[in-house]
Formats: sequence, structure tokens, C-alpha cells
Amino acid sequence: MPRSRDAVPEGSVPGRRQILKGAGVGAAGMAALALSSPALARSRAAASQGTMPAQEPVVWRCQMAWTLEDDFHAYITTLAEVLGTMTEGRLQLEVLPAGREVPTEALSGAVSRGRLEAAHRVLSLDAMRQPALGLWGSGPAFGMDGMTLLSWHQHGGGEAMLQELYEAEGLKVHSLLYGALPTPAFGWFKRPIARVEDLNGMRFHAGGLAAQIYQELGATVFQLPIDEIIPALRRGEIEAAEFSTLSGDRALGLPEVLKVCMLQSHHQVAEQTELLINAERWAALPPAWQAMVEQATQAVTATLIGQQINQGATHYIEMREVQGVRFYKTPESVLRAQLQAWDRVTVRNSNGDPVFARVLDSMRRYAQRCVGWYTDSTADRRMAYNHYFMQRSPKGTKE
Repeated sequence: MPRSRDAVPEGSVPGRRQILKGAGVGAAGMAALALSSPALARSRAAASQGTMPAQEPVVWRCQMAWTLEDDFHAYITTLAEVLGTMTEGRLQLEVLPAGREVPTEALSGAVSRGRLEAAHRVLSLDAMRQPALGLWGSGPAFGMDGMTLLSWHQHGGGEAMLQELYEAEGLKVHSLLYGALPTPAFGWFKRPIARVEDLNGMRFHAGGLAAQIYQELGATVFQLPIDEIIPALRRGEIEAAEFSTLSGDRALGLPEVLKVCMLQSHHQVAEQTELLINAERWAALPPAWQAMVEQATQAVTATLIGQQINQGATHYIEMREVQGVRFYKTPESVLRAQLQAWDRVTVRNSNGDPVFARVLDSMRRYAQRCVGWYTDSTADRRMAYNHYFMQRSPKGTKE
């Protein structure tokens, strides 16, 4: 993939370490605990093995992949709060900003070696090193949304394959995948994208395995460190960018430099967050504690989805009405081209990489069964929304 430089670590971000405690799980979180069968089964098994002993608090230093007040940040801070509450302060996450202990690209190795007890990130960050990891979030996911992809991970074999990937790389880690991030925009531009040819030669920032889609569409792809995206746009080194969810794009500052945002995309429809834990630290926890950590991730998943809906809508309106951002729907011809580009990306990565091909096939089979059922049984929400909220065109005008 052509790019101006390899992905490099984010700069160290100043700030004090903070141990987060306090907030309760809430009704939505408790519902998640009841419905999460894998975690619930482990919890029941652990219950017979005793409760948490009285001792000094166990503190895990957990470094984030980046430091922005966005959806990703909300997951780890809320998880820290829920864990503190569920364990009565005896298991705490010390949330560290990006770059505090190690560069972002070195997080998995640092956790494996025990330099950090945990890290919070997305799997696509390691897609350049191990392309199969990019499948947990990149591409159209065969029509799965974030919760369906999480269902595949927990019930369709994804969790076991992810652990195999880590073990094959010699990483001594335990992964807890949770959360479902909203689908990001196709990108931020100087002018609307009307056809695929508009991307030809465009200097475009994109990250992870999804960056290969934009390359297939004709863009000149750059993978920049997060803190260099906005400066590169201001200097004219790149012309456009995709980054994260709308809330993440807003936190990064994209609406301040580009005023056209193309909504809807297949490049990263179902990304999850990951709590990566040192294997020895995980094994040292009593089974009841392990079950609590698993349950906490499920509770946070349920709780944060409701918050994302509220924040996403609020930020969308603010960017449109206050910051002057013009939002457009990505043309269907471009969306179809994305799917075709992803097909070429997956064929290329599957050739010679049996692990990539096996993960992709597992996702395909799960999506065929579950997305088929969902789409067949669910009415089109756009129809209902238009019925109640779309203004009728005045008589004599064209719709």
C-alpha cells in the first residue's frame, strides 16, 4: 500500500494518571449481564469457587491507543468505573493516555511482556502486521452490524480464532472484545464525491486494512499518526481523510478543516473495542474476578450503545447547524464500488494466508445465517422515518 510513511507512534500526551471508580452499572448494563450467556455461564461456575478475598486493590495500568474524548474513550473510562463498582474498588484500571508508557503500535507486545497489565485499542491497529486482525472491524462484514459481529466473535468461533492468532505470534495475552462502535463516515472532503473517479489520485488518509479499499478506488493512501492528520490537512499534504465515528471525527477536529462529510460507507461498518490483558495477570485472578471482568464488558457494551445514539445525533446536528458541515449520502455507485474493492482486497490477502481465509470464511457463514434472518424479519426503518419526518414537497415541485 503506497503511503508517505509507515504508521508511527503517537506522541506522548501529558496528563496525570487517574484511577477511575464510582458509577453503577445501570439497568441496561444489568440486562446485558442477564443476556450474555458465555459470561453468565462462567459466572455461575465461578460462584461456587468463592468470592473475592479481602486484600490490597489489584491495579492494572491500561494504556489507551489514543486520547480523544470520543466513543472509544468512553468505553474504557466507563469500564473502569463499572469494574471499580462491581469489585468494591478491589480491581481497578489505571487509565493511561496514548504514548505514556509505549508507542501505540507497541501495545500488544508491551502487554505480553508485562510492561503494561492491559491496553485498550481496536484490532485494526495491528492489521498492517497481521492482516487477519483487520477483519474484526474492517470492510462490510458481509452485512453484519457491530452487535452481530460481536455475536459472531462470542458465539460463532471468532474468540477462539483470535486467541490462536495471538498465540501463533507468541503473544501472552488474554483478549476481551466488547463494545460496538457506530459506523464511520466514508470520509471528509473539500467537495462532495459524486462518482468513484473523483477519488483518482486524491491524497487521502485512511487506517488499517480498510485503507486498502481506498487504494483500490484510486486514492493515494497515506497512513499518518493521529496527531499529524489535522496538520497535514492544513498544510495541504493530504486532501481528505477518514478517521473514526462522527464523534471521534469531531473530537479530532476534522469539521474545522473540511466542511464536506460523506455519510454511509462499507469500509469499517462494525468495529469493536478490545481490552487486551497480560496472560499471567489474567490467570492470577480468581475465577469469580475473571467472570466479573467479562460481565463488566458486557454491561458497558449495552450501556454505551444508548449513549452513542444520543451523542451521535447531538454531534451530527451541531456539526451541521453550528460548524457549517455539509453532509451528503455516499452515492450508491461508490458504495457498490467499495464492495467490489473489498472483494479484491480479501482475495489478495487470502492467497497465501490460510488464517485470513479461515477467519473470513467463518464470518461469511455466520453472516449468511444471522443477517439473512434479521433482514427478512425486520421492516425498513427508513420507510417509517420518512413517513413521519420527511417534508412533503410543495405542489408543483419535483421530489
